[in-house]
Amino acid sequence: MQYLRSAFLTIALSSAAFAQSTWVVDAANGGGSQFTDIQSAIQAANHGDLILVRAGLYNGPVLCSKGVRLVAAPGVRLVNGTTSGVTLQVSGVPAGKNFSMTGFEVLHGTYNNFPGLFLTSNAGTLSFKNVRFYGLWRGMDIQSCASVSMTGCTIQAQLRCSLSHVTLTSSRVQGGVDPFRAYTNICELDQTTLVLAKTFITVYTLGSYSYVGRAVFAKASNIRLHAGADLTSVGPGDIDVLVGNGSSTLVADPSAQFQPSGNGKPYVGFQVATRSLPTLDVLAQGVGAPIALELVSPGNWLWVLQVGLSGGPLTVAPFGDLGIDLSTLLIIGAGVSNGSPVKLQIPTPNLPALRGVPFAYQTASGPWPTLEYSNVVATMLD
Repeated sequence: MQYLRSAFLTIALSSAAFAQSTWVVDAANGGGSQFTDIQSAIQAANHGDLILVRAGLYNGPVLCSKGVRLVAAPGVRLVNGTTSGVTLQVSGVPAGKNFSMTGFEVLHGTYNNFPGLFLTSNAGTLSFKNVRFYGLWRGMDIQSCASVSMTGCTIQAQLRCSLSHVTLTSSRVQGGVDPFRAYTNICELDQTTLVLAKTFITVYTLGSYSYVGRAVFAKASNIRLHAGADLTSVGPGDIDVLVGNGSSTLVADPSAQFQPSGNGKPYVGFQVATRSLPTLDVLAQGVGAPIALELVSPGNWLWVLQVGLSGGPLTVAPFGDLGIDLSTLLIIGAGVSNGSPVKLQIPTPNLPALRGVPFAYQTASGPWPTLEYSNVVATMLD
């Protein structure tokens, strides 16, 4: 475990990008704060800076084009209660820079024709942890983003992705429309790679009241469903779970769940491959607290655990897409699975400067010598 701690410190301290300034935002203008609104802090910040947001209600829109770290205390709400404009937009983060957001609750205005969370034209990496997004009409749009990773997030709205690479781990997407209208797609993909692990895509429910919708519609896209992926379509009538346009591909772990409406099919219009996929889950808490990891794979599979700063995706044949920046990648563990989940802990130093740093974890796993990458989990310390 001492080696793991040393590895963690090596990655953290070797990156000058995160040895930057800390800004404090407090809606109540409390002691030690520099700003009362988030936008002003972003304007003052440089790439790599840490922005700590104290509990309170904050108004959008918030616009960001920098690789900054936004870390919220419990009780932070970012809202846009109007009928126009975004609540949060991240655009133009350059290659080699990392934007991260931890612990926010983002609420979008009623019947707003703009996406509440708009991620567009980002060559750098975007990482979200424990972000809860609620949009009553338009939801989240992801366009032309090299790498978006969400861990422990809730999206209560429609998710639309184009020309992007998106990974969701231990997350939930809930959408659809009220049952008095024609159903819609909960998730729409266009020329996008979508990776799901331990993630649900389903309709929004409130008690016994349920919206209706199809889980996924994909155009010229690639979908990978790792263990714990669960996708549901809800009627009226027969609704398939995944619908592709014929040039889309689907790779699904045998444990992935498909729940169509009525006599709908699990998937149509895809080139399909079913095989066991390694699945990784990571739980990161505050600085100084251990990071818990769980790897799921069949018995007698070799696994190699890697960590580094979030990066990529970089296609590494024959393993697949690597989501770790190569210049920071370290191998911190290896073993052979016995068929039960492999559980590990990584101790972390109590360094406040580590807050919000997007560390990415990924395994290469499989029966030797045929190894394949798991889903990448980019997550941050609070």
